[in-house]
Amino acid sequence: MEKVIIQNNKLIIDGKPRSLLCSSLFYFRIPRELWEDRMLKIKEMGYNTLDVYFPWNYHEREENKWEFTENRDVYSFLELARKHNMYVIARPGPYICSEWDMGGLPAYLLSKNLPLRQNDLSYLKYVSKWYNKILPILFKYQLSKEGTIIAIQIENELDFYNCNDVSGYMKKLSEMVKSFNFDIPVIACAGQGDICGATGYIEDVIPALNVYYGRYNRNFAYGIEHVKKLCDKLNAPLLVTETERNITMIRMLFGIGASLIAPYNQVGGSDYYYYNGLSNWGKPNAFMTSDYDFASLVTPDGEYGEQEKEAIVFKGIYKLFEPIVSEGNVVVDKNNINNEVHYIANKDNTKLHTFLNPEEDNITVNISGIELQLLPQHVHYVIENLLLAPYMDAEILLSTAEITNIDKVNEKVIIDVFTRTNSFISLQFNSKNKIVVNGDNIAFGRVDLSFSDAKESISIICDEKEILIKNYGLADIEKKAKKSFESIRTVEIGEITKINRTTVERQNANGEDSFLEDYGIFYGVGEYQFSLPNNTMNSYNMLLLENPGDIVNVYQDGEYVETIANGGFNKFVQIRDGKRKQFRIRAEIWGHSNFDDNVTPNTLLASKRGIRKIIAVTSYDNISELWFLTDLDGRKKYDWLQKLGSGLYVSDSFKAIYKKTVKLKEGNALYLYFNESEADYYVTVNNKFLSKVSKSGFLDISEFNSLPSIELEVLVEKTHHSCAASELFLIQGKLIENCDVKRVEVEKLENTELKQVSLPNIVLSQGLEYLVSINIKEAHLKRGIDLKIKGKDILIKAIANKKMYSRIFLSENENQSKVSGGNPNKMFLPNEILENGLIHLYVYAINQNSSLESIEYKIL
Repeated sequence: MEKVIIQNNKLIIDGKPRSLLCSSLFYFRIPRELWEDRMLKIKEMGYNTLDVYFPWNYHEREENKWEFTENRDVYSFLELARKHNMYVIARPGPYICSEWDMGGLPAYLLSKNLPLRQNDLSYLKYVSKWYNKILPILFKYQLSKEGTIIAIQIENELDFYNCNDVSGYMKKLSEMVKSFNFDIPVIACAGQGDICGATGYIEDVIPALNVYYGRYNRNFAYGIEHVKKLCDKLNAPLLVTETERNITMIRMLFGIGASLIAPYNQVGGSDYYYYNGLSNWGKPNAFMTSDYDFASLVTPDGEYGEQEKEAIVFKGIYKLFEPIVSEGNVVVDKNNINNEVHYIANKDNTKLHTFLNPEEDNITVNISGIELQLLPQHVHYVIENLLLAPYMDAEILLSTAEITNIDKVNEKVIIDVFTRTNSFISLQFNSKNKIVVNGDNIAFGRVDLSFSDAKESISIICDEKEILIKNYGLADIEKKAKKSFESIRTVEIGEITKINRTTVERQNANGEDSFLEDYGIFYGVGEYQFSLPNNTMNSYNMLLLENPGDIVNVYQDGEYVETIANGGFNKFVQIRDGKRKQFRIRAEIWGHSNFDDNVTPNTLLASKRGIRKIIAVTSYDNISELWFLTDLDGRKKYDWLQKLGSGLYVSDSFKAIYKKTVKLKEGNALYLYFNESEADYYVTVNNKFLSKVSKSGFLDISEFNSLPSIELEVLVEKTHHSCAASELFLIQGKLIENCDVKRVEVEKLENTELKQVSLPNIVLSQGLEYLVSINIKEAHLKRGIDLKIKGKDILIKAIANKKMYSRIFLSENENQSKVSGGNPNKMFLPNEILENGLIHLYVYAINQNSSLESIEYKIL
């Protein structure tokens, strides 16, 4: 029975210290029939461990409805890992991040207004339900039981989150895990190096780190050394749960003796259905692509990426020297005189030297009298005192060429060495007989060889035994062929005139908000339908939409008005002249935030989607002028009435209180709007302090709407006198309370009349929805199909079997959310997407410039 323990700063599996090479491989982003293919591909590249998140919301799409079959069959996935001898780091959350919808937390929690990721009994009650489902599965597939799980991670990157009681929260999660009697290490990942903020330093939870440094300069070297010392201080191995895919980082972490090296994300995938997350990576924010690919080693379509050649080289080095690094002693050599970074792993006098050149130019180092040229910001390995037993009674004394394989074929010892620059190998033979080099060169005892970066082979014969040293460079590695894209010449297209809509009722009867989650719509599309009263229709000049998200389309009297994708900031919509003034506002949830940041209203983890409130605005008055100005003590008053934010010159900073009485009009909605200000504002109404004004500039003061007037007090804080002050508007109007909210199921499209149209460049009419059918009846799909779509200002969904599989959002509006996380134009679709040889695309035209320019495909 194999066991996993942490001892003497090492990760020990079945009695042997290990340095594991780990890749993310997420079953929820890959069709089930391709799990094994991806597992074999990453194993072929030398990886022996899988990092696997288990997203709670993927298995509980609806409250108390659990799914563990088909693409959600965790048992079968872990069986495959066992079959192919791949260790697993299991990460069940409850929060996982991973650019996934709400970081894996089910969106139904939003309708319950729970404090997320806190030591709160109401929240932990739901976490316990999830753990009670997933932990028994993980327990079964521990290494000591029926599987290969060697560690379980609780939570994820908690140090990025404002948890009020880290130690209490992590202790509760740890106790839940321990109640199942796991016999593997429990770890917790620090996303930004704040181990206390990630683990609470609770007992028996091993800290792991995400290590991202970017440029491989001197600061990188200092950072790496600090991380290593930190783990030594904590008496823990260096477990790197995430790092960059750059080969320099991977090589460096191996050379310094990391017990776990997990570049994120080496196996790409796809965010199917509505599981795309929303992040703070763009302005105003970023929608995560369906194509989940960060220059991965294995791309979402299952082909090898740009790192393929480097991965092949490192695979050989890792396989040969992992025992020296993991079982030996790793120290830093501080005698470097050329600014290089030098680590030495030593086991039984066999040494692996790891050199990092942190400079932007070549530097030369001397090792055992041999000069070695180090390339800029690159890691180079040197081997010393490597015995060739049992192949031959000989030893490699020193090799500045990187040794990637040693094998015996038909009594011939073959040594593969990799070079980037001129390199040197010295061999010692324990024989008194002559040594024949390439048929005629004769030596005794020791042979010194030089290699350029050109491909060549050298034969060495001693005691009738032959060593063949084969030298190669990157140019000699043959990359696996990739399939190319082909263009679609014609498609069938038609306007969609009928989509299934179902009225839903508010779930939280006591709440005032009208977010989609409050109506039980947690993903997909919802729609608000309402009319303005006829008897006052001329008094409304615009709508105020509070916190619209994620993609909101506004229609008035059946005509398209505009599309909003601004990160959830309040938005005014002009009301057009007309008789009916009927509105349809359609909101698509791209994804709940997978992070927690106030850069926009929608990037907070607990933020909801749709629209909080809809206000029919009756008045929009500028109240910036004629304020009474006093100092903070109220003792000094200025004689002149001032504009809000104005004041006398000061050399440092400016703080003052402005007061004004404002008369109110009839209505049940009342807002202050500070437009485009650089200053900070703190608002008091009728001697009641409300809050600091958020970056959106809006403050809801509707609690005072029934009064004839209000006393406003605004404390203005400016960093300098010329800091731009705001225009302040008083917004009054009527809250729309009688909205008909519907669930819109674009996945269940009715029959649409289609006509054949040629590509490229199909012009689309703004605000209309189209069905586009692609005919690939002659295609024989083995693993799926890649689509690459170009266009302007369009939203595209691949639809089949009454499911939405994948989305593309192409917008040229600089004020709208961007798309990040992979190729924004690509989607990889599984075999089941085909319906009688057809692929169906739903296409929405965002504005008057919308067009479908081209579609390319690749059969895999």
